Amino acid sequence: MAVITIAVSLWFVLAFLILPNIELLFAVFTSNGEPSTRAWARLFSSERAMNSLRNSVILAVTLSLTVNLVGIFIVLVTHYFKIWGAKVLWLGYAS
Repeated sequence: MAVITIAVSLWFVLAFLILPNIELLFAVFTSNGEPSTRAWARLFSSERAMNSLRNSVILAVTLSLTVNLVGIFIVLVTHYFKIWGAKVLWLGYAS
């Protein structure tokens, strides 16, 4: 039964996550089957796209830092103080 579950899960991951992304990247970065840098040129020449890209990088860095700091703080607090339900909170934040 476990083999069937793994096989079906892999099929779903391939069919709905990996293959559509590969097809999208191929469609964007090729022109008539040949590699093209047209998408990069359009991206770097667009002020709106560059602002979006910059904001995405800022968001990723900010979220990485804040989520780690808050998570570490909560794990430390739940271990230091006697809090009702601390084991459940610790499992959620420590994983």
